[in-house]
Amino acid sequence: MKNWKIRTGILFIFGWCSHGLMAQKIVRLPQPVALGGRYEMNSSVLKEKRQLLIYTPPKSQLPQKYPLIVVFDGESLFETVVSTVKYMNYNSEIPQMPEAIVVGVMNAKRMRDMPIPHGYGQKQGEEEFRRFVTFELVPELKKQFPATDLTILVGHSQGALFANYLSLSSPMLFPWVIALDGPFDIHKNTAELEKSFLKLLREDRGTMRYFSGEALYGWQKQWTEQGPSKQQMKWKDETHESMPLKGIYEGLKALFYDFAPPAKDLNLTALTKFYESKQRAYKSTVPIPYKVLEASIERKMGENRKQEILELINYGIKQYGQTPRLQALKTRADLL
Repeated sequence: MKNWKIRTGILFIFGWCSHGLMAQKIVRLPQPVALGGRYEMNSSVLKEKRQLLIYTPPKSQLPQKYPLIVVFDGESLFETVVSTVKYMNYNSEIPQMPEAIVVGVMNAKRMRDMPIPHGYGQKQGEEEFRRFVTFELVPELKKQFPATDLTILVGHSQGALFANYLSLSSPMLFPWVIALDGPFDIHKNTAELEKSFLKLLREDRGTMRYFSGEALYGWQKQWTEQGPSKQQMKWKDETHESMPLKGIYEGLKALFYDFAPPAKDLNLTALTKFYESKQRAYKSTVPIPYKVLEASIERKMGENRKQEILELINYGIKQYGQTPRLQALKTRADLL
């Protein structure tokens, strides 16, 4: 009996302590968790103010520029695109794409700016919106933010149809497109757009990159000339509303199919040459990503390749600053 009471008392004390531990207060830290900021610009073309959601990558030691991703239907797709870009950059050992500036264009009058196929050529609202994006929005973004000349369009449904329309009008300005469930071939009003855009894809000689994600709509069997830079993917188990979550990731992965180096232990010379080879397609110099440097350094540590390690570390410090991680790696390298 006495032992039973002792055990009961111990359990009571343990339970009371555990309750106290579980009841600790959650304290808010001063650093906010955010995916970007809300902006506004006045459009002379549209004769109205337009709201934008804009995400920019963390600043590095040296000034650099980033691809510009313009997302239509910003209120519904912006956060998904930003989260996907961050995931592809920071959640794997080797980044799957470069860091990027993401701009979500908020809707004002969606049916006017990006009409359904039946509305194309009727009131010409799509033409005014094209002029706004081409001659006002993108130039101003490049003026105020560190963007390269590579502009990527992302659109779903009517937004996908408009992204094709915009790319067709200025293929040199908008050569990369992610079109998700675009209703390309369901009405005669977009027949010429459909025909001209397919011709543009077929005659392209390496400038364009295009991804068509399809659940309900899309090109179906009309477009078969595909390759690494032009892909079509279909989902039978997704709806028109649900497919963008998969489509955004698969689309970015397809557009940046050649971003990751062929091996994880390349030296500085090989990495520099590899990313320099991306300059034409990406329309800018591409610095070696921080995480690529880390991966290569870690693999060389076990092989005592001290000189190659220090070259990579010095490049990293020059490009990204004296981070605690690089300093720790340098300390380890000095001991080799």
